Amino acid sequence: MNIVNNDMANMSLGTLNKNISQASLRLARLASGAKIRGASDGASEFAISRKMQVKIRALDQDKENVHNGMSLLKVAMGGVQEQIDLMKTVKERVLDRPSCLGFTKQSKKL
Repeated sequence: MNIVNNDMANMSLGTLNKNISQASLRLARLASGAKIRGASDGASEFAISRKMQVKIRALDQDKENVHNGMSLLKVAMGGVQEQIDLMKTVKERVLDRPSCLGFTKQSKKL
């Protein structure tokens, strides 16, 4: 039979549990690298932190979209350049044809 009436030991145990809890909370903050981890750290600070995180994610996505757009424009520029080259080739071949096929001096104006 155990008698649990040692008030000093119970107070010490309560203080120890409280200190362990605080130490684990501080260790979790330290491990995450963030000053504000949740609403328990301050509701308004947490809300501001979440808004800032959303803005940062949005800016990162914007940056990725710009890179994708640049790649798309480079591909389009390559396609346009290919079309220009093809048109130049067609023009050269048209101008090199002999006039006996019905081409006159007017075709030289092309």
